[in-house]
Amino acid sequence: MTANPNIIWQRKMKIRDISDRVYQGQVYRLFDRARSSIVISMYVLRPGEHPNHPVNRLLEDLLEARGRGVQVTIYL
Repeated sequence: MTANPNIIWQRKMKIRDISDRVYQGQVYRLFDRARSSIVISMYVLRPGEHPNHPVNRLLEDLLEARGRGVQVTIYL
C-alpha cells in the first residue's frame, strides 16, 4: 500500500490558534521562525496611524517574512 503524500504533508504542518491579548508576542515569534508559509485569517485588518500600531507591526513582519522567501496568505 502506498502512502498518500497529502497525509504526510498534513502531519508536518503546525497549526496554532492564538487568541486573546497574549497573542501579539506569540505571533511575532512565530513569524520570525516561519520558514515556508504563514496563513492568517482575520476579520478586519486596518492599519493604524502610528508606526508602532500593532497592525502596522504585523504587516511589517509579514513583509519581512516574504522577503525571506516565506509564502504569506491572508484571509479576510
